[in-house]
Amino acid sequence: MKKIFACATSCYGNHVDLNQVLDDIATSGFNGVEFMSIPKWFDHLSPDIFSEKELREFINRAGQLNLTIPALCAHCELGKPSGASQLVKRIGLAASLDINLVVTGSGILENEEAERSFHQGLEDAVFCAENLKVTLLLETGGTCHPTGKAVKKITDKFKSDFFKIAYDPGNVALWGKADPLLDLQEVVKDVKHFHVKDHQPGMEFHPPLGKGDIDFNALFSLLKKSNYPGVFSLEVDLMTGGFFSAHENVTESFTYLLQKTNYSRLFQDDKLFE
Repeated sequence: MKKIFACATSCYGNHVDLNQVLDDIATSGFNGVEFMSIPKWFDHLSPDIFSEKELREFINRAGQLNLTIPALCAHCELGKPSGASQLVKRIGLAASLDINLVVTGSGILENEEAERSFHQGLEDAVFCAENLKVTLLLETGGTCHPTGKAVKKITDKFKSDFFKIAYDPGNVALWGKADPLLDLQEVVKDVKHFHVKDHQPGMEFHPPLGKGDIDFNALFSLLKKSNYPGVFSLEVDLMTGGFFSAHENVTESFTYLLQKTNYSRLFQDDKLFE
């Protein structure tokens, strides 16, 4: 069965025409979209900006374009008191829109007070996720939990089927200065979502696939061997330019994925481009 390979709306920058973005993702060959709902950053599918009717219209538009919605990305500042309520609100949004996964992260925790706020916020969020039957995923990255091993220490404390790992090899390389393949081997059974993101040494942004040093062939092979149950989602940083630059980044990355990696052979019964 064909795996879902989504494109994150963040690939198109902070301020986007979401309908234009959805059209481009679909025509570029993806069969999924990961909506960003990150306050004051990539707040694309935002319960703070759009009405319930408008939010539903975006979801319906994705459906009309045959785009599955595997996850809502909701990185909220859990190191601040307002972060927990923002995340809980987005878990509720995901449940109301039949989105089963919500991705969040620890970000930058500057002091002990921020760390306490983060852990308390997680308790509130996991409780909400369990009640609404939405799986909350803590993503690798940030100063405190940059690797899969670091994230697993947090998820293991909760012992919840509704709190697992979102793995991002680009973040592991950038923030954790670690080899994503060795790190993933330690936590692969707890990974329920995978961001396909490259890393260029010495750079703090993530280029189109193939412009960095992430060994995607090895990572995909490990995931296949481990019977990875989740989906994949492309993330590329838009550093300059607007929509057309983003379109080039996305299509270049997708072409690289299909032509230069083992993804299609391992995870597709048929071609993504038909």
